[in-house]
Amino acid sequence: MEDRTRSEFVRQAIRVYLAQSATEGGFEMGTDGAADKAKGRIKEAAGALMDDDELREEGKLDQAVGKVKDAAGKVVDKVRDAIKDARDRI
Repeated sequence: MEDRTRSEFVRQAIRVYLAQSATEGGFEMGTDGAADKAKGRIKEAAGALMDDDELREEGKLDQAVGKVKDAAGKVVDKVRDAIKDARDRI
């Protein structure tokens, strides 16, 4: 399997996250990021043990999706805090 650059993984992770969110009926920023990262680590390790490059790549992608979910959650939290601060000033 060909090597992918980090930015390709991030782009694919974002596409997967957005596709999952759209099919699940909405965007839930920041949810289950840790679960995706753990699932990805398990798949990557299993792929390494079984010498399965496809499973290893899938694990890396799951980890990237988890990181995207965590980052999206942090952005949403900051925006909510900014809105709350703006309302408090009014």
